[in-house]
Amino acid sequence: VGRARLAPLIERFDREVGKLDELDPDYAPLQLVRMDWALCDATIPGGAPGETWAWRVAQADPSPLRRAAARSLAGVFEVFPGKPTWVRERVSGVVLRVLDGMGPWAGVETGPAALWELRLLPDDAGGFRLARPPIDYSLALLELLERELPRRFATARWPSLQTLRRARLHHRRGEGRTPITKLLMVL
Repeated sequence: VGRARLAPLIERFDREVGKLDELDPDYAPLQLVRMDWALCDATIPGGAPGETWAWRVAQADPSPLRRAAARSLAGVFEVFPGKPTWVRERVSGVVLRVLDGMGPWAGVETGPAALWELRLLPDDAGGFRLARPPIDYSLALLELLERELPRRFATARWPSLQTLRRARLHHRRGEGRTPITKLLMVL
């Protein structure tokens, strides 16, 4: 029953990002991304706007972990090293404190040390925890995202997380021959 309920969302992810292949670099982490998107981000077919499977489960069983999953955030974040680590989501601009240790960050004194796709769970200590391993994106994207800042506030926000995922998947499949910044502009 659960697979049948998720099938339309998995198909939507495959249309928006690309169908995953076992030969893809990062195949296993991308499967996690697809599943957590289907459970925590995608509106249930026929559901109210923003109604996700994670919210439905949290309403039926409001355990702390289920509530945290329903309130989790996913995005592509700049990672600023330190204790605690701070992250800034590059599309929305939200800045969060991550309580999990990250790094080491050899040679990084100022600025972001990495650009990672993360799913973050709120923690009772006032910060966030990693829900899954990070997915690495090229720091070269930062210049493009900064230059295109006004498009983040348009009616159709650009880039969407799905668009960033699609560009990264095409970039990795092409073994980096086409810069991700170029792919992002044409997808």
